[in-house]
Amino acid sequence: MKSKILIIEDVKEMSNLVSLYMENAGYEALACETAEIALEKLGGGYIPDLVLLDLNLPGMSGLDFLKRFREQYKATIPVI
Repeated sequence: MKSKILIIEDVKEMSNLVSLYMENAGYEALACETAEIALEKLGGGYIPDLVLLDLNLPGMSGLDFLKRFREQYKATIPVI
């Protein structure tokens, strides 16, 4: 089973590039353009092994996402 990486990045070209690198390295990558979309995926049962998080996002900031992620999911999932 491949490790899952959740990528939260609003610049489409950057998220595509990071996803490509992760998939070429053998990981399963899921890219979200906003923190809100990422929270929806998490609420739907998606459980990543790692989160790659952009701090400067439209709407909810990366830091706000991280705070909510840790509070809601009591997650010990690493975030970079």
